[in-house]
Amino acid sequence: MVENPEKHNLETKLSCTESYSIPSRNCLILQNKDLLESSKNWDESVIQRILERHISKWEIDLIITFDAAAFNDAHHRAVSNAVQRYASLHIEHRNPAAYAVQTTSALRRYLSLMDLVTTSLPFGLRILEAMVWRVPEGYHTSFDGKGVVVASPKDGDVYGDKALIVTDWSGHLRARAALAKHASAYSWDRALCASLSRYMWFNDLRRM
Repeated sequence: MVENPEKHNLETKLSCTESYSIPSRNCLILQNKDLLESSKNWDESVIQRILERHISKWEIDLIITFDAAAFNDAHHRAVSNAVQRYASLHIEHRNPAAYAVQTTSALRRYLSLMDLVTTSLPFGLRILEAMVWRVPEGYHTSFDGKGVVVASPKDGDVYGDKALIVTDWSGHLRARAALAKHASAYSWDRALCASLSRYMWFNDLRRM
């Protein structure tokens, strides 16, 4: 259970606004009596209703969450299952697209960039194509936060159902700074994660 909810919420807001320049109004911290940190298990139907409400309200077109392993955390697993169920119910439209971060073994988790070669093997052909040909229309994505609308790919998702996200050095430092904003929960294991975890550098995703 979060010992000081107000401090925890403030730290989360600072992580959004100062580390990632996300407007405070777009950083929502949900408080729900059925989804408490002290609860052993979370009700997946409650999470699904929250998903449906905010997807409609904010016109969300992409969800990135945990996979079924969910880093061996019951709350993370409940979120993953709720997103999976939502994606299954809307499989015909596949909107919003839902992707799950793939959990790895503890050894690979702390190999940092050394695990990138192994992780990138399934994406080898795509990487080679990107080095030779132009990015297909509809895949030019704006990351500047200015809300530039990019039309969907004309021929559907030519890249299939997996994705690899890799950050650069500045992005890595920004992620570490964001994690450090949570001072009340910062500990030696989180410091180790910030320094060595592959998840701070790259993530491979699978469509749910």
